[in-house]
Amino acid sequence: MLDHNDVAMFVRIVRAGSFTNASTTWGVPANTLSRRIRNLERRLGVQLLNRSTRRLALTSAGEKYYSACTAAVEQIERAGEAAKSTAQAPSGVVRVAAPTELFNWLPIEWILPFLSENPFVELDFVLSDSLANLSEDGIDIAIRGAPLSDMRYVAKKLADHPHYLVASPGYINKHGQVASPSSLATHSCIANYSPRQRALWRLSGKNEETDVRVNGPLSVNTIRAQFKAALAGLGIALLPATLVNDEIAAGRLQRVLPGYHRDGGGIYLIYAASPLRPAAVTVFLEYLTGKLEEMSRAT
Repeated sequence: MLDHNDVAMFVRIVRAGSFTNASTTWGVPANTLSRRIRNLERRLGVQLLNRSTRRLALTSAGEKYYSACTAAVEQIERAGEAAKSTAQAPSGVVRVAAPTELFNWLPIEWILPFLSENPFVELDFVLSDSLANLSEDGIDIAIRGAPLSDMRYVAKKLADHPHYLVASPGYINKHGQVASPSSLATHSCIANYSPRQRALWRLSGKNEETDVRVNGPLSVNTIRAQFKAALAGLGIALLPATLVNDEIAAGRLQRVLPGYHRDGGGIYLIYAASPLRPAAVTVFLEYLTGKLEEMSRAT
């Protein structure tokens, strides 16, 4: 079987004009190059070069073989240069797994500057409240509320992720302020209830943790629906601060028991621990880190 490296070396030696020139260019001893060409000739069963002069002279068979191989070697060389160029300019698809609420608390407009600066990068967001299998689903970066117990991945915590009790001004005006965590049991609370069982809210505040069983006429199993129900005045909801901060500032929602919150864990970026990750993944990881840190400082 032919060694394709020897074929490429033959083409490049002919270009160089002599074993001496090729040796100087590559830093490989001339006798090593000559031995490699002899091995190629033995495998082909023909003599490719005449070595009677200081300069190389192709035999008739050598000329035909050189002409046939040159295009293929040049194509391989161009492919190598293209690969180097790709490594220098980030390119390719970056697949990101994130909660369904991502673009409700991180406006999608922030992506535009990144795509403008990296025209060869494509972003593929997989939004779901179910946890993706990073390896099986081909995920490059995941945004999660907790670290991953897998040594193959790095979990970088960027921010805390508290949840606030909120209700609409209309609900507060109609039902009154909540005096204490235990009073929540007498209010309409919007949550995802198990069949025939009240939801349990664990609240932190005033140097203590308090567990409160809550209930209400409306049970909803997504955060977005709970958020909309709270805005509509249907009750009190326990929602991520990142989701409700703008509504609180605009007066469309009010904090209930502002001295209490639920510890929602944190915002973590999960990505492969390998240092050989594609350049596109690295640059987007840096950009995303900056945006999430900026968001956390604003909350």
